[in-house]
Amino acid sequence: LHIDMMDGHFVPNIAFGPSLIKSLRCHVDAFMDVHAMVDDPLKWANEVSAARVNQFTFHIETTEYPRTICRRLHDLGMRAGIALKPSTPVSAIVPFLDSVDSVTVMSVEPGFAGQKFLPEVMDKVKALRELRQDLDICVDGGMKEGEPIEAAAEAGANVVVAATAIFPSL
Repeated sequence: LHIDMMDGHFVPNIAFGPSLIKSLRCHVDAFMDVHAMVDDPLKWANEVSAARVNQFTFHIETTEYPRTICRRLHDLGMRAGIALKPSTPVSAIVPFLDSVDSVTVMSVEPGFAGQKFLPEVMDKVKALRELRQDLDICVDGGMKEGEPIEAAAEAGANVVVAATAIFPSL
């Protein structure tokens, strides 16, 4: 279960804070990945961990210390994920690939549902798959049945986020 957490700073919207995630956990016994679209990922790590989240995915664009964040997430018992905006090159995270369990490649600009899939980011997925065969690679945004999902899988992604494909009114 992929949950978008937004603080209104990194992206202009606000969605799903730690208390709501904790309440949801009481009713859902599924793998939970919190996609933290927030300015200060470390600020939220303890609260999200207390909600018994399995994976915390933060944006590389929000920190100068991604390895420190990954170490803290692992210390809290969560998997560490890094997300890349469409304009951020893979080279921004290559030094930290040994610290992460997952990389989320955004195929839309973060923060707004219902955007059109950006196929050009599939080159990032291919590059990541070449760099690390065992890495979970997620594509998030614009996923609809057919071409985008097939393109993501062919590029090497093993996880897709399909919010509006499942809930069109988002």
